[in-house]
Amino acid sequence: TYLYVVTNENNKKIGVIGYQKSPFEENAAFVIENVIKEEYRGKGYGKSAFVLLQEDARKKGFPKMVLNAFKHAPISFGMYTRDGFRVIEDYDGSVIMEKYL
Repeated sequence: TYLYVVTNENNKKIGVIGYQKSPFEENAAFVIENVIKEEYRGKGYGKSAFVLLQEDARKKGFPKMVLNAFKHAPISFGMYTRDGFRVIEDYDGSVIMEKYL
């Protein structure tokens, strides 16, 4: 499990992000946490942290990243979609998405 604290330019802790080896697929990283404090959302912190998370997973040998997202959370769902994640399973609002790193 790889869990990281997200900080802003003043080194203030503003969120947490992380992944682990997927329990469903042998060679996939599974996102377990991606939270930015509400007052810091929409300022690019989450996107930057997520890009770094993918780079970290790739460097650790994971060829693919998988995550669970909610369609009714348009900010995060939109970020994942714009970043190249695609829906592979849809559970009526909750989706599993993947991206090859």
